[in-house]
Amino acid sequence: MAKDTTDNSSNDIADTLERELSDEFGKAVSQLPGNSSVSANPKEATPAGLPRRIEGGFLGLRDNLDERAREWRNMSRAIAQQRPLLETLEAERGALLETLATAAEEVLADGKALALLMESTKNGDVSGNLAERFDASLDTLEQLAGVSSALTDNLLSLRSSWEQYFSLVLKGQEMREGRRPE
Repeated sequence: MAKDTTDNSSNDIADTLERELSDEFGKAVSQLPGNSSVSANPKEATPAGLPRRIEGGFLGLRDNLDERAREWRNMSRAIAQQRPLLETLEAERGALLETLATAAEEVLADGKALALLMESTKNGDVSGNLAERFDASLDTLEQLAGVSSALTDNLLSLRSSWEQYFSLVLKGQEMREGRRPE
C-alpha cells in the first residue's frame, strides 16, 4: 500500500512539474517579439526552432558553451593586443611625417644655397667652399632618404596591422551574429 502511495505521489509531482514548466515555457515563448510560430495555447504549441534533442546531452551543451566562451576570450585578447600596436604605429607615423617635413625644408634650403654658390662660382667668385656645400646637401638628402625609408616601412607595417585588426573585428561581428568565423 505504501508503494502505491509513493508511485501515485511521484506521478502527481511529475504531472504537476510538467504542467507548470510547460506553462512557464509557453509564457516565455509567447512573450518573444515577432514569434508567430507559437499558437495562443502554450500546451499545444511547440516552437519551430527548438531542438527535440540536445546533441551530446548536457555535457555536449556544456562543451559547446565552453568552446564558444574560449573563442570569445581569444577574439577579445587578439583585438586587445592589436590595438596598442596600431596606436604605436600611428604615433610613429605622425613623428616621421613631422621629421619628413623638417628634412624636406632643410633639403630645399640646402638646394637653394648650393644653387646660389654654384651661380656665384660660375661668375668668378670662388670664396665659397663648394665641396663643403655639396657634402652638406648630400647629408640632408641622405637624412631625407632615411626618413622616407622609415616612413615606407611604417606604412607597410601600419597597413598590415590595420588589415589584421579589421579581419579580427569582422570575425568578432560574425561571432556576435551567431555565425562561426571561417
